[in-house]
Amino acid sequence: MMEGKTGHIRHATNDSLWDWTDAPDGWPKANSAKCHLSNVLSDEKKPLFGVWFCESIDPDGDVSLWSGSWNVAEKSSTGHLVGGTGKYANAGPRKCNLKTLVRISDTQKLHECVAIK
Repeated sequence: MMEGKTGHIRHATNDSLWDWTDAPDGWPKANSAKCHLSNVLSDEKKPLFGVWFCESIDPDGDVSLWSGSWNVAEKSSTGHLVGGTGKYANAGPRKCNLKTLVRISDTQKLHECVAIK
């Protein structure tokens, strides 16, 4: 953790499982990802907001990279597809709201990804 006078920054990684029941045709309805986060905390070390990016290889072997941000005040986490290979190569802009369904452990989470149309 990086500690400042009026706030702090915490870096974290986790292994995520994404449940994406309304995924586009041909995309997996569930997938795993390795996620990296930078979180800003208050001086009392309460989470305020942050950014994340996740890298994933789906069951077909196609690669995708996602990035996004979250905000405690807005109770939201929004992500978008940065790019990828295979089915993700020409997918165009794809966005979703991420909601943590289950915290499996300190380093594992299950998220629901709901497409933003």
